Amino acid sequence: MTVHKPTEPVRLTTSGPADLLELVPYLLGFRPEESLVLVVIRERRVALTARVDIPPAGAADELLERFGQIASSNDASALVLFAFSESRVRISALMADLIEGLRMYSLMDAIYADGSRWWSLMCSQDCCPEDGTRYQPGTSRLAAEAVYAGLSTCSSRAEVAASVAGPPACEQTQLRELLEAETVQVRTFSRVRRRREAVETVDRFLARPYGLSESECARLSVLVADLEVRDAAWSMMTRAAADDHVNLWRQVVARTVSPMESAPLCLLGMAAWISGNGALMVCCLERMTTVDPGYTMAGLLEDINRRGLPPTAWDSLVDSMRAEIGPLVG
Repeated sequence: MTVHKPTEPVRLTTSGPADLLELVPYLLGFRPEESLVLVVIRERRVALTARVDIPPAGAADELLERFGQIASSNDASALVLFAFSESRVRISALMADLIEGLRMYSLMDAIYADGSRWWSLMCSQDCCPEDGTRYQPGTSRLAAEAVYAGLSTCSSRAEVAASVAGPPACEQTQLRELLEAETVQVRTFSRVRRRREAVETVDRFLARPYGLSESECARLSVLVADLEVRDAAWSMMTRAAADDHVNLWRQVVARTVSPMESAPLCLLGMAAWISGNGALMVCCLERMTTVDPGYTMAGLLEDINRRGLPPTAWDSLVDSMRAEIGPLVG
């Protein structure tokens, strides 16, 4: 499940669920296909957006349990459910069950969209045209306002996944040689020096984000393989600077080869969660299932995603972490 929670308020005025339909790609960060999307509203503002692949009709009970947990943990005052699919037949039974089960959470509307037309599944026969209402994603006033406000969207979820897939095969040999050289050098460092180097590199990047060199990416991947060093870098994350941390660790992931992918991937996933980029976080998690499924931080990310925790939860989590790690960083 992809969960996206906005961190900084972006003010876009909508007049109803149909307007939200135009904003869903910007709320998720990509254009959903064959997906169910739940928009959680709290006090007339979007608090969270959750997406899942369309499951079989028999999975309604399990999905209702997860959606209900998300609604409760985010103090939902209303919900809007969207189904994006080329086939209305495929989702009709499932949507009927979900609509019935979500009424207790103040479900405002349930909308089916096939990519060019949409229908409300909760209105009377006179509410929507029989052949649906035409729309063209990305061309509305709200879409233009979203882009102007700094929201962006990828063409597909596959594009987001590709951004965390690591370097292409043609570059693996060169990067592996560089990684081996950095590993030999870092092994001579004391743990205090490793922490200091990692912290100074992150500080330098945050002061003025720039394009990391291949050597810097390789060294950071080696440094954070040490769990204490990784946690020191992790504890530096803040919601205000979360996008910069995403930028940093995205660069490292793009230049890191086996066996050093786990820590950079999970640091990127954590920064993505804190920044409200649920799609990126889940793509990091999915790659971790093949890289190192038993990695502890990946398990924590999975729990965060399953429970639909908002980025505001990071503020309380990081305080205790810094209290422990601060003296270690020095």
